[in-house]
This record gives sequence, structure tokens and C-alpha cells, in this order.
Amino acid sequence: MKCPGFVVYVAPTELVVCGDTESYKHGVPTALLQKRLPSCNLSCTPRQAFTKADHNGVILLSSETFAEVEQVIYRERFDKYVTNAERTRFLSDLLEKAALIPITESITVCRDPDDDKFLELAVSGNADYLVSGDHDLLALHPFRAIPILRPAAFLNVELRKV
Repeated sequence: MKCPGFVVYVAPTELVVCGDTESYKHGVPTALLQKRLPSCNLSCTPRQAFTKADHNGVILLSSETFAEVEQVIYRERFDKYVTNAERTRFLSDLLEKAALIPITESITVCRDPDDDKFLELAVSGNADYLVSGDHDLLALHPFRAIPILRPAAFLNVELRKV
């Protein structure tokens, strides 16, 4: 039996984020903010969804999805929240935890073409779930038998034991 695979994507880098309202809407990674913002904690829904996926299977990344995470967290507007060293550590930790999946199929079905890379990753990595708050991705639920769920809905899924 294969280990469950999960593509966790909620917004630009909500792949591993949650936070107060201001940081949340800008996609500031929680792993970088936990020590800096008291309102950013491990109990928010996107972070719980990421943790559930991480503890029950494998987080899937492609070079394209990782590049997006990397590009977003190095945006200048986040300089007041995190240092470059913290961002580098976060990306290193993410790469250590995740499975890097080669994309085997080009997909062009999403209303937002920038989101097709997450569908390509889900299909190429034979994902069990794609977790997202992105309306363009949610509109495709399910995609090729892969459920696309909001983080809160994913938290309610009973995952099979491997």
C-alpha cells in the first residue's frame, strides 16, 4: 500500500501558512512568524491541515510549486517579519520534509493558468488530496478522482492508516 500523498496549497504560499488577518492575506509562512506574531499559532486551520498531511503521508512538491513558494517568501514586503536566514531555513526544512515529484503531464484546465502546476503535481504525484482555498482549484473538485478540499474540510477527512 502506498503512503498517502498530499498537495497542500491554499494561496500564494499558504502551503505552510496561517497567521493573523494581515499576514494571512499576504501569505506569510507561519513557520517564520510563530516567534514574531503572538496571534500566529499552530491551531489555525491551514496550519492544522498541513500538519495533518505531514503526519499522515507525504507533502508533494514540484520544482514549479517550490519556485512559487520561494519567490513569494522572498518578497520585500515580508522583510519586516522574517530574515533571509529564516526564509532559507524554512525552505530547507520544506524540501527535507516533502517529496519532489517530476511533472509527467502538462495540464491546462484551470481558470487561472498559474494554478495548473498544482493539478500537474497532484496528477504526477498520484496525490490522495489537493488541499486548497483557491476558488479556481476548488471549482474543479474532484479533478481526475483527486478530491480538492478546503483546509477545514480536509481536517474532517478520516485518513486510512498505512
